[in-house]
Amino acid sequence: MLKLRISQRSIDAFLVLLLFCISGNPAFTSIQPLGKAIYGIFLVVLLITSGFKIKIKALKTSAFWIILLATIFFAQYLKFGYITVLGSVNFIIKMLSAILLASYIGDRFPSVAIRVMAGICAISLVFYLINLTGVRFHSPITIGTKGESLIIYTQTWEDPLDKRFFRNSGMFWEPGAFAGYIVATLMLFADKLKLLWTRYLPEFVLLSVTLVTTLSTTGYITFFLLILYYTIRWGIDRKKRLLSYALITVFVLAGVIAFTQLDFLGRKIQKELRSTENLTEVDVSDSRSGSLMFDLPYIMSSPVFGNGLALSTRLRFHLGVYEEEDLDGFSNGFSGCIASMGLLFMLAYLIAIGLNPTLRAKWLIILFVILLLQGEYFLNYPLFMLFPFVCYGPPMSKRSKRKRLKIIWHKKASDESQF
Repeated sequence: MLKLRISQRSIDAFLVLLLFCISGNPAFTSIQPLGKAIYGIFLVVLLITSGFKIKIKALKTSAFWIILLATIFFAQYLKFGYITVLGSVNFIIKMLSAILLASYIGDRFPSVAIRVMAGICAISLVFYLINLTGVRFHSPITIGTKGESLIIYTQTWEDPLDKRFFRNSGMFWEPGAFAGYIVATLMLFADKLKLLWTRYLPEFVLLSVTLVTTLSTTGYITFFLLILYYTIRWGIDRKKRLLSYALITVFVLAGVIAFTQLDFLGRKIQKELRSTENLTEVDVSDSRSGSLMFDLPYIMSSPVFGNGLALSTRLRFHLGVYEEEDLDGFSNGFSGCIASMGLLFMLAYLIAIGLNPTLRAKWLIILFVILLLQGEYFLNYPLFMLFPFVCYGPPMSKRSKRKRLKIIWHKKASDESQF
């Protein structure tokens, strides 16, 4: 009898690739009825792959988040008299998928994620360069008026009439989302810089080059800040502070030049800020700051539990003035998530990141999650929900214990050498 043996590395890569796909690949999330059932399918696949073996800690974490989310949705029902049951169940399933996948893969997740993302980037660069020559591939999967999905790659263009290609979206719904996921992947190595430089330097270079082709404002800014942090950490760890200071100076100067010269950085931010100066309560703007202004009345109306996932409650102040399609596509994922799920969920999510015992750079990850959410609704997908539960390395207590043992061992060895 033939036995098919699949390596753990292949299983990990398959699950993480599937995680990326259900976290914003239009071919998986936009086509109905697949899009409505995709998160449940992923959870079943995950459970079967793991042999239905769930760690006690993961069960306790899952129980906590189920109770918390059920409480939030019940409170929304009491206030508005309606919630979207399918949307609420899907949200809980996404969170459960994030918890169980993080538990199953463990501290292998950062390494698996960067390898999978490198593959996504390599494929995207090939198609992007072909697109730049004027070649367009036809696909039945359209994304609004600005794109088409080829499943492994999403074609996007600035002008829907002549369909000229300018930006790289990878396999996601838009370039900003692709850039955010690239930065998020690199964030996983906040406590593993040595591993990133020594083992995954080719992947790092590939991700960096690909991010440049996205022309994403949020992606560029967060990537610049992340590299700045990594440079400082590298200088401290290697005790090469002078070289670190020199590199920081170069990066800062390059950042200032880019911010002042590139239209999609400084000028775009200034334009967005000007566009919100005269907005009234019923006006809408799809800029980051405009989206924040749009969300504020909803946050003030229901700050703790949010306004729900149903459009009839989430957009109730504007549905009588604008058509539903006119209110789609707002891009501030931070204020949008608070408006939908409330401060209780957002605080629980951020605190859970801070309480992760395997993470040293807690404030860095929290800050970058908040910054990335300014660009897209990443918390609609399980990939970003996974950050509080990722195993970034050995727990802090074990790390300190190992250091003490190492010091004692060296001291004993030196004492013995005296005799």
